[in-house]
Amino acid sequence: MSSCRDSRDKYTCINSSTRRGLHKTVKITYRCCHGFVRDGYGCTKIDIFSMPETLEKLEATSDFLSLIKAADLIDVLTSSNLTIFAPSNEAIAEYTADLEEKVNRMKYKTILMVFVTMFTEEKGKPTIWHQHSLSHMTNGFIYAGDFADEMIIPSINKKSTLRINMYSGYPPTVTVNCARIVTANQHSINGVVHTVDRVIKPVEKSIADIITSDPQFTIMKQLLSSSGMVEELRSDGQFTMFAPTDAAFKRLKPSILNSLLEGSSCLEAVIKQHILPNTICSDSIQGKMKTSSLLDQYLIVERTEDGKLFVEDSQIVAKDIVGTNGVLHIIDKPLIPNEGEIYFLENMYIPYVSFNQGFGSVESNPEKLREILRYHMTVPSIRANTLTNNQMADTAAGHPLRINLYAGAPLLTGIFRGNRGRPVRVTAGCSRVSVLDSRACGAVVHIIEDMLEVPKADILSALEEEKFSLFKRMIEESGRNWRKKGLILYSFHPTTPSELYLTKSSKDIMKNNELKDKIVRRHILKEHICCSGVNSNNWLFMDRKRTMDGSNIHIRRAHNGRLMAGPARIIDCGAPTSNGVVHTINRMIVDESDLVPSGGRNGPEGGKIFPLSNFGKIFVF
Repeated sequence: MSSCRDSRDKYTCINSSTRRGLHKTVKITYRCCHGFVRDGYGCTKIDIFSMPETLEKLEATSDFLSLIKAADLIDVLTSSNLTIFAPSNEAIAEYTADLEEKVNRMKYKTILMVFVTMFTEEKGKPTIWHQHSLSHMTNGFIYAGDFADEMIIPSINKKSTLRINMYSGYPPTVTVNCARIVTANQHSINGVVHTVDRVIKPVEKSIADIITSDPQFTIMKQLLSSSGMVEELRSDGQFTMFAPTDAAFKRLKPSILNSLLEGSSCLEAVIKQHILPNTICSDSIQGKMKTSSLLDQYLIVERTEDGKLFVEDSQIVAKDIVGTNGVLHIIDKPLIPNEGEIYFLENMYIPYVSFNQGFGSVESNPEKLREILRYHMTVPSIRANTLTNNQMADTAAGHPLRINLYAGAPLLTGIFRGNRGRPVRVTAGCSRVSVLDSRACGAVVHIIEDMLEVPKADILSALEEEKFSLFKRMIEESGRNWRKKGLILYSFHPTTPSELYLTKSSKDIMKNNELKDKIVRRHILKEHICCSGVNSNNWLFMDRKRTMDGSNIHIRRAHNGRLMAGPARIIDCGAPTSNGVVHTINRMIVDESDLVPSGGRNGPEGGKIFPLSNFGKIFVF
């Protein structure tokens, strides 16, 4: 297999072959000899000169040559083969203006010291400009076609390196230490000149060392140390760091800043939100662009129409501070990730958080509100891949939280992944979980659709309401202990006594404890089903549940959206209790056999056959 690629100064072909299990790759590069340039399909000879003459003839770099002469480095230009990234005259002018501005802010003695340090060479010690000049040069011939993204080149200033970055776009951008290359491949007798748009300062420190040595970053220095990120930012790499100054951190609320300084569980997330795994120089930012932080969250960086730079809503106030392992930009406000805002509620695991609704009724009762909030928190945290059906999770409020899984088809209930990879529905305290495993600091957050209610003691406690008085009486008189520990119940209850027309015949039912026990057990399932877990009516899968009296009842969501339990409509979905959940139905569910005395339809002497019409809204099936 062969593939070829044509670029501005070379033509490269890669041939790959496999024979007898051996794989072989041959790369062939065709390029014009030095002193020749491509012209159509051939190479044309050009006039070339010595390196000083080349810099002189390139009028855009003549000021750089003047500074090299002032630093007594002309011999360096002629003694070996070189590649030079030469700042343009405009770049030199901007660098000089910046220096003058700094000098104007200093006292006279300091001004004199700066000029002496910059341009006067002490015995055995080179000047700063001497070091700056050498930082623009590297040995050998490196053409533009040889550049690769994140390419590291040693400079003649042995303490400094040159980092090449390439950015797609229109036009594409190539930078060296974040200085944009504006012209490339200017040949000289002993080298190549590439013109850049700014002076390249020596790069001797890692990003971590830049932070730790600068007094305006004392807070960031402390946070990096506490989070254990110092060594990572000191190692080889290609990072971009958006660094807030101390003044920027102090714009945070004192409680937030103190929490970070004290080693909050969110600290590592906050630090990683400021770091990118690739080098982004300011020249690569055109309009809006999206990038990803070490926290694996997207960040929007933007250059506005007036040239200002922003990352999210933080402005970049100083840019392109290049380190040996990347670049640093100073911002005026810290970047707090979304999950970083969660831990301010309480330093605990918070796996269940409802949408912002439903808290109005308890806002005036701090203790009640606190109990409800703590009921939304479990310790330890629970991730989606550890959830099981009917799982009981310990909450910070001291009440267990029941988790249920419901598959799209009943045959698949309890399997976390349904048919064709479709996820099952998950409920927590009968509230449907709409988002699983959201990020949070030191926690896992699952978003639910309804606020959780602190559960009542048991099902019988939930039946204390007046509307359940008749059915509760039937339960109490059935002769069974329904408070049995560990019993999981799903119970349907008729809504009010008036729904059970107390005719003479129905009153007779209330006198028959055996019949009451049978009817009660028909309204109870020995499993936990929430309304949010009920499936839509499906001809293929009939979701029938076995009641405690042995009969089957079809639990479904009708086409019109109504929830049905056999022939009865569920009119109120209940909240879970410690041993089950109570849902209210609009009628009692009885079977025709319930109305026939034990002696048969004719009954023994004195027996009673109950006519169906006497039961009013009691539904018989």
